[in-house]
Amino acid sequence: MCIRDRFTGAIFLKWQLRPLFPEVTGETAAAGLKAAIADYSKMGVTSSMTYNGPEFPEDALDYIQEHVADTGELDMRVYYPPHFGRNVSAWTPEEVPGIVAGLAEHTPYTGSEMYQMTHFGEHMYLPVSDSARMGDRPYPDDMMEQFRIVVTAAAKNGWQIAEHVNRDITVNQMLEIFEEVNETYPITDLRWRFEHAQGLSQVTIERAMALGMAIGVHSSAGMSSPASRSNNAANVALREIQNMPPIRWYQDSGIPFGLGSDAQVVAHDSPFFTLYWVVSGNDTSGEPFFTHGTLTREEALIAHTRSNAYLMHKEDILGSIEVGKLADLAVLDQDYMTVPVEEIRNLNSVLTMVDGRVVYDAL
Repeated sequence: MCIRDRFTGAIFLKWQLRPLFPEVTGETAAAGLKAAIADYSKMGVTSSMTYNGPEFPEDALDYIQEHVADTGELDMRVYYPPHFGRNVSAWTPEEVPGIVAGLAEHTPYTGSEMYQMTHFGEHMYLPVSDSARMGDRPYPDDMMEQFRIVVTAAAKNGWQIAEHVNRDITVNQMLEIFEEVNETYPITDLRWRFEHAQGLSQVTIERAMALGMAIGVHSSAGMSSPASRSNNAANVALREIQNMPPIRWYQDSGIPFGLGSDAQVVAHDSPFFTLYWVVSGNDTSGEPFFTHGTLTREEALIAHTRSNAYLMHKEDILGSIEVGKLADLAVLDQDYMTVPVEEIRNLNSVLTMVDGRVVYDAL
């Protein structure tokens, strides 16, 4: 979820159009956040891990803390990354020292359980954005060296990182750095993770597991059609031997993975579309997407609840309805476990609670 405003669309289009829109302030950010949360409450969403955007001002985070979170007006848990002025990552080598200093200045897990700075991402060094345009080429050494500098600072200061990846070749470039950094600043307890992670091989999955890493899978990939997926010849060839993302491999390997959407950038907001996607195996148009194995309904539900809590270091208080945990829950209009699979995507909440407080009631 992007907490800056209600405008949605491709992220690069947003950056191009941004000068046409009013300046984001603490007041507008808070108003947009509350409006977005009202929509999410109707879907039964009780927590969100955000990445925000590079134009979101750092002082707007403080405004939301003071005027929304501290006043008890926040109806969804929001876990967010540090901002460095208007940056969330370094765009150039010249910006890297500022990000390194910011990672030392900020402290992970600052704030209440309703509004907390928890992670750094989704790009450690933005030029290494793992674009499909790279084909099968690795990123050059000078770019990866800047990536290494930022990653080292994150490990040194105890940050959980979440890195945007898709290509197996890029993931292995990153893992080489992670393994070296781990020798000086152990990361195996930080639960670093790869986001999206569409093209990982089984060998790479095992390599990531050895570092205590996890995976974030997003239904943004399912917002596609067979025609759009045929545009990249390398991916077409890869899909002949594995799913992209390889959800069955993630499930069977034992690597922790959670389900999400990548809304409001390139994906549907509803968690029930995500559940439909991995259970039915179909994309948003109803055409087959996963051809090498899907998830069961129970596996998918666990990935979207208990596993997500684990990814956020919140498994002791969130993710399941148990004595001693916080009362975050949703009552659905139909039974997820028995409704026809095509109806999963249409499920809605009729009652949503956060910390035992009703935030949405359609009963």
